[in-house]
Amino acid sequence: MNTETHKEALWGTSHNSNSPIGRRSSSTGTREGALASLAAEGPRPGLLYQFQLPGMTFTLLWALVRVLPDEPGFLAVPADDNPLAGGDDVEVPESSGTGPLTLRCGYSTYILTRDLESATLAGWIDQPQLQQAHEAILAVASGRRRGGFAVHEVEATAEYEGWIARIAHAEVTLTELLEQRHALAAVPETEATFEDSL
Repeated sequence: MNTETHKEALWGTSHNSNSPIGRRSSSTGTREGALASLAAEGPRPGLLYQFQLPGMTFTLLWALVRVLPDEPGFLAVPADDNPLAGGDDVEVPESSGTGPLTLRCGYSTYILTRDLESATLAGWIDQPQLQQAHEAILAVASGRRRGGFAVHEVEATAEYEGWIARIAHAEVTLTELLEQRHALAAVPETEATFEDSL
């Protein structure tokens, strides 16, 4: 993705204001019913997906935050159930969507819509946390520090540093996995084009 596309993905100004994600749990009555309803409507910002990554020893979800401006896909951030939160993170309370979770907004990545066919829909976050995640990503992109002294103290602990290192490794693993799939998917198309030109 080129630099201008990257900027548009980060700095776009509008969310899907018609999204009923925040009302989903109360309107269906059960989490299973909510997930079934959301799955039928397809991927969109606010949904949480899980990929099977090699070597993963903990549960990590990916929250879709924004629609990409020039291709079918999303800007997404990792989400986990470790309550330690730093300045780049957004806390999702138990009362919100599929909380409690912590969104790691310093490790955003691109996920194409077709990539989600191999992922499992695992939950959702409500609109306030979706907006907070968007703002946190903007802060990371602009180099702005978020949070006060207490937050920075958390970031300095060995436990937090160790956990964030695992998140960073997972983000790299997912990116490499998806790139490999994209490369494999492009091979038949390339070969067909070559044969057609003969």
